Amino acid sequence: MGETGRFKADWRSLESLAARVDTPCYVYDLDVIEARLKYLRDMFPPSLTISFAVKSNPNSSLLFYLNQLGVHFDASSIGEVRNALDSGANVEGISFSGPAKRHQEIAEFVRLRSGTLVIESIEEAVAAGAIAVDLGFSQRILVRISPAWVPPRFGAPMAGRASQFGFDEETLKEAISQLQAIAGITIAGFHILSGTGCLDHNALSETFDYNLALASKADNYLRTPSSQIVLGAGFGIPYGRDDREVDLAAVSERFSASLTTHFHHRPVPQLSLEMGRWLVGPAGWFLTRVVSQKESRGVSFRICDGGFNNHLAAAGMLGSVLRRNWQIENLSNPTGETKTITLAGPLCTSFDLLARQIELSDVRVGDVLAIKNSGAYGLTASPFHFISHPKPRERFIGGYSSLSSGGLHESN
Repeated sequence: MGETGRFKADWRSLESLAARVDTPCYVYDLDVIEARLKYLRDMFPPSLTISFAVKSNPNSSLLFYLNQLGVHFDASSIGEVRNALDSGANVEGISFSGPAKRHQEIAEFVRLRSGTLVIESIEEAVAAGAIAVDLGFSQRILVRISPAWVPPRFGAPMAGRASQFGFDEETLKEAISQLQAIAGITIAGFHILSGTGCLDHNALSETFDYNLALASKADNYLRTPSSQIVLGAGFGIPYGRDDREVDLAAVSERFSASLTTHFHHRPVPQLSLEMGRWLVGPAGWFLTRVVSQKESRGVSFRICDGGFNNHLAAAGMLGSVLRRNWQIENLSNPTGETKTITLAGPLCTSFDLLARQIELSDVRVGDVLAIKNSGAYGLTASPFHFISHPKPRERFIGGYSSLSSGGLHESN
C-alpha cells in the first residue's frame, strides 16, 4: 500500500507550519500512525500483539498515544523502561532487551515483578534469577536467539554473523539447558530479530518462515512449551523516491502459512511483532529553514539551520552502507521551477550534507524544507548537542493534538 488514502500526510497542515513555527523541528502526524497500526492489525492474525521499539522514537507524548492504542513496548535500556511506565504503560506489556544490562538495571526491572526480561547472556540470567529468588518469585524471561541465516536485501542484517546479541542458534540447545538450571527464572519463550530496513516482501516472508521454524525447534528444548514469541519485523520504509512500501498483504499471507506449517502439532504461542521504523517513520517530517545560498565550483548550495546534528540518518550517517538522498519537499515553494542543488547543514565540517545534487522546486533563502519519513531514528539518534545549535522542537498534528489551539501540540 503506497502513501495514499489513510497513509497520506496532512500536507496542508505541514505547509501552514512553515510560517507558524520556528525551525528546525520535527512534526509527527498521529493520524498516520493510527492508520498504519490499524492496517497492520488488519493484515496479520488478530491474536498477534504489536510491540513498539522505544529506541526508534522515545518521545513521551508519542509513547502515551501509542499506549492508548493498545501497543506494548520493547525497551532497550532501563531509561526506556521508565519512559514507558511514565507514559501509562502497564509493566506486563514491557519487555527489556539489550546486550549490556548492568546489574542495578536488571535489579530495578526484576523488582517490577511482572515485566518480561529478554536474556542475552547466561550472566544476565544468573543476576536476574538471584534477585528474583531473594524477592520470592520467578522472573519471566525470553531467550534472545541470533539466527544462523538471513536472506539478502536487509538494510542492516543482524543474523548469520558474529553478534553481541543473544545466543547463537548453533549453541541454543546447550544454552537453554544452562538457563533451565538457574533458579529464579522461567523461560516464557523467545525473542528473534534478523535485521531491519527490508522492503522486499519475499525476503521478509522467508525470514519469518525461518524464524518461526527456529522458534518451533527451540521449543523442543524447553521443559514446558513456550507461551510467547517476539519477532522483529524488519520492515523498511521508502526513504528514496524510487522505493515502494512493503507489500504487507503478501507478507501476511505467507506468515499465516508458516504458522500452520511450524506449529501444526502444538498450540501457537502468543506472537508479538516488534515494530519501530515502519510504524512511526512515515508519520514524521523534519523541517529546516534555508538561511543562505552560494555557488562553489559548479555546485549550487543551500545552507540550512539543521544538519546531521539534528538528523543523522538523513545525512547518511546512521549505519547507511550507501549514501543516498531522502525524499525532501519545499513547503514554501512547492510549485517552483525544479533545480539541482546540494543541501548543507550549519555545522563547521564539510560532511554536514543533507542531500547531494537533489532536484527540488526552486529553493530560496527563507524557504522551509520537509524531509519525509523522519518519524523514527531522528532527534534522539542525532548529536544535537554538537556545536551547540538550538535543539529541534517536536510537534504533533492529528490525534488528540486537535484539541489544542490551532490543531498543533508541542511535546515537552
